[in-house]
Amino acid sequence: MADTTSATASGLSSVLSIYSTLQASRLAKRQLEANVLVAEVNQRIAEMQEQAALQRGRILAGQRRKMAKQLVGKQRVAAAVSGLSLETGSAAELQTETMALSEIDEMTIRNNAAREAFGHRVSALGQTTQQRLLGLESKAQSSQARYEATQALLGGLVKQSAYGRT
Repeated sequence: MADTTSATASGLSSVLSIYSTLQASRLAKRQLEANVLVAEVNQRIAEMQEQAALQRGRILAGQRRKMAKQLVGKQRVAAAVSGLSLETGSAAELQTETMALSEIDEMTIRNNAAREAFGHRVSALGQTTQQRLLGLESKAQSSQARYEATQALLGGLVKQSAYGRT
């Protein structure tokens, strides 16, 4: 009778151990899946930030170009009022320098936007890598849980057979 009670308790202990292992595995898998979703959202946000940075750079460069053209227009008006030739001499040089400096400013604006966008691109790639690693971790945990459940089942069977022999 004591052997039967011990065998039943051992079997019940094995079943509970298997159940507990599988539940823990399911919970861990759900947590990892949630983390994958967070990484996907973060990746999309980083990609949108990248595009926004590039667009912002185009807009700011365009605004700078417009401001330079307005400044050249004012310079031409001032030169004309003063009676200077607009196509030669210092007035022409001033307009050329203004446009050249404006082009440098535009390139700087675009370069800064590209650098910002690159940072967001790197962030997006990091999130993609994070998603993949979490997926692999989820698979590894599932495999580990199956292994532990099988181990608990086999351990329970070995105990059952040992009780049956005594």
